[in-house]
Amino acid sequence: MLTYGPIRCDLDLDSDGLRHSQLRLLHSDDDNAYGEIWVPIVVARNGEGPTVLLSSGNHGNEYEGQIILRNLISTLDAKKIRGRLIVLPGLNAPAVRAGRRVSPLDGGNLNRLFPGSTSNGPTSAIAGFVTQHLLPLCEFGLDFHSGDPSSCYLPCAFLTTCSDSSLHEQNVAAAEVFGADHTYVVEGWSAKPSFDANAHRLGVSFISTELGGGGGTTPETLSVGRRGLDRVLDWLG
Repeated sequence: MLTYGPIRCDLDLDSDGLRHSQLRLLHSDDDNAYGEIWVPIVVARNGEGPTVLLSSGNHGNEYEGQIILRNLISTLDAKKIRGRLIVLPGLNAPAVRAGRRVSPLDGGNLNRLFPGSTSNGPTSAIAGFVTQHLLPLCEFGLDFHSGDPSSCYLPCAFLTTCSDSSLHEQNVAAAEVFGADHTYVVEGWSAKPSFDANAHRLGVSFISTELGGGGGTTPETLSVGRRGLDRVLDWLG
């Protein structure tokens, strides 16, 4: 059993095969009377190889990545991979269910709350669970973002710089392999509470995306994201 503050998860991350489960977030309020909110998680493993973390729904009203990863899960066959995939298709599940950027439970913006805490509300606990239990297993991570109803991006890879030059080179290579026409670069010092910067502090190669937005999805943005994902997974082996 993996635990972090109010979160419990009994998913077997180590055995070969494909398994679907959830992080059980213990939280009770007027809208969640029964006190348990599920954050979906899927693991697929087949022998030795790299471990890759894939996530979407960090902001609940960004839909491209959620569609891409749910489609991936629906066709995933553990026998056809080498290594391990850990997939979180609705990472900030309360925000995903509400169709909001931030969590309706505590107003938490998940991508501003890493590395997380057991005592700063449920959204911070999600960040802490990922930091403590999932990122240390990984060689690489990819977090899908897009514009929300108030913003729209050219489809791009999103690269946060880091002080470790070797790790930065890996991240740049991953962004190039992703193959979008554009890559958006931000300085790591300005993104300290983000998922990306947190992964880099732990020595994990990690990039994100921005795929369209404006309140809707398009075949183009979904195609850029899925092709990029497939390229990166192939490159990683």
